[in-house]
Amino acid sequence: MLENITRIHIQNFVIEPITKRISTYVTPNQITYIAGLLGVLILPAVAIHQIWLAIILLIFSGFCDILDGSIARYQNSSSNFGTVLDIMMDRLVEVSAIFAIYCVAPEQRGLLCMLMLGSIVLCITSFLIVGIFTPNDSEKSFHYSQGIME
Repeated sequence: MLENITRIHIQNFVIEPITKRISTYVTPNQITYIAGLLGVLILPAVAIHQIWLAIILLIFSGFCDILDGSIARYQNSSSNFGTVLDIMMDRLVEVSAIFAIYCVAPEQRGLLCMLMLGSIVLCITSFLIVGIFTPNDSEKSFHYSQGIME
């Protein structure tokens, strides 16, 4: 829901200028891999008690997650593989973040982490079901249903 409010401003003032500058040097899939790598690096950052580093890595991972699709649309190079890669990397980052939270204090956070994973399963299931049955009328590769869980 926050994305509905902030996305247009971030897109216009940050993402678009960066997209125009770097789109000749990188592919969308390279940015997607970088987003995944930054997200997975949350685990070692938390393991060495660098919480601020983990937060910064998560922010940059999310930034790259926005940037990859913008570059794909700018280059007119959207692909089924890129869409699948983006969705898979998103889930990898989410699981990495939750596992990092779990590793800090498994006895105290185990149940909460299980509930977080369950919410992701429910969210992505509803997301996919709505995407299957709703015509795509956006610039994205598939119907993007925005809701409270998303």
